[in-house]
Amino acid sequence: MKSQELEQEVIQQAEYTASFTSENVEEGLLLLLQRLPDYFRGRAEQDDIETLVFCLHRLYNCIDTLYQHTLPTLTRLTTVQAHSTPSTFTHRHAIWEQLQAILLLLERIESHCHLLLGTSTSVLAALDVTEDAQTSTSVETEQWQRAYEVLSATLHAWQEQHQTLLAFAPTFAQTNASLAHVDASLALLFDGANAIFGDIIPDIQLVAQGDDEVVATLLFDLMQQIDLLLIQISKLVEPLQQVMKYYAVVE
Repeated sequence: MKSQELEQEVIQQAEYTASFTSENVEEGLLLLLQRLPDYFRGRAEQDDIETLVFCLHRLYNCIDTLYQHTLPTLTRLTTVQAHSTPSTFTHRHAIWEQLQAILLLLERIESHCHLLLGTSTSVLAALDVTEDAQTSTSVETEQWQRAYEVLSATLHAWQEQHQTLLAFAPTFAQTNASLAHVDASLALLFDGANAIFGDIIPDIQLVAQGDDEVVATLLFDLMQQIDLLLIQISKLVEPLQQVMKYYAVVE
């Protein structure tokens, strides 16, 4: 009975599609990202600046959903599966839905990453041919610190969830999918996202207006981490599709 109740609970959670990001985290992230248009205003194309901020914002939301909700829900479903033989159709379908949700999130992350690479390249080029002639828009230190603490708390929550996630290879061994590199790729995907939002974005706040060399270094770091995300996504899609295909078949 408890197994059925837990199964129903995770199915209900899987159906929840509203934004998972709390209001204070959202405000804190946007405050930190505001440094980008403040620094590049008048030097890079406005469309590029807006795309850079938009894609970083959406990338954060996708990663947050992946590591705090979708993967943990799949973990709970597979825990139920381990204690429920044979799996019910409803249960198998719930696992299929979570796998589909993961693939959709990876597709969105990939799309945002490609846009980030293009806009970062354009912004870097703009820095080479323009000079800074503006005064930085200051943010109160206390306000910045509060935003950073809120974001850090979220990253810590990602880490806690990441440590408790299922291991794909043993969990889905019965699917005969090629899962040897899935867990490592998910770990590297997490590391890349953590580097972007735990190091690069906060470091941008500390750059003095006009210090193009430091900003360029941070943009190169961002592009390197984005490349890392894209490499891991390319390794994840096919194995996850194989597992999803297994759960689409009614036994």
